[in-house]
Amino acid sequence: MHRLIIASLCCLLSTSVLAQKNIQELFESVDGAVVELHVKSLPGAVVGGGPLVSTKTSGSLGSGVVINKQGRILTAAHVIEMATQIEINFADGTQTTGHVVWVNNFVDLAMIQAAELPENIVPVKLADKGDYNIGEQLIVIGAPLGVSHSLSVGYLSGIRDKDPLPVTGMVPRFLQTDAAINMGNSGGPMFNLGGEVIGIVSHILSKSGGSN
Repeated sequence: MHRLIIASLCCLLSTSVLAQKNIQELFESVDGAVVELHVKSLPGAVVGGGPLVSTKTSGSLGSGVVINKQGRILTAAHVIEMATQIEINFADGTQTTGHVVWVNNFVDLAMIQAAELPENIVPVKLADKGDYNIGEQLIVIGAPLGVSHSLSVGYLSGIRDKDPLPVTGMVPRFLQTDAAINMGNSGGPMFNLGGEVIGIVSHILSKSGGSN
């Protein structure tokens, strides 16, 4: 009986070490595509050329992820929708600027174009709708509270499909996770264990304002 218990414990420890190694390898393979966004904006600015109620600029911090070699970056709409200036910081220390390509506030998604990319960058792939399920482990990478390229690990806790959007017919999908998310994670990618992006961080539901 004791031999069986010891053997079982050894098996569990080996599985745990293997899982940890897989997470480490996953992080190393995709982190280079994750960027930190420093955004300057005009408070009260109206997208589309509307009036400004303030001429003072304010700054915000967010994250994003490179999805192709042309320099397109996915992020959250609320990170850049009022942007007058976007600075993009890459994992290797490269800095460049970006401009907004499109914004969709209904699903809190946006795309920006980087002025340049590091030569060795490897863009990430986007997952298809059927490539993930509730209960799967996932990772989130971003800059929570300004700490760049921070990793948090959790599970896909829920999938919520909303009503189709007018005109486009697009069905917004929101994903729920227990992975730690804080200010600065907004716009950052959520990866499945295959290294594919399954979502972009939008917001947290929290009574305290912290990821607890």
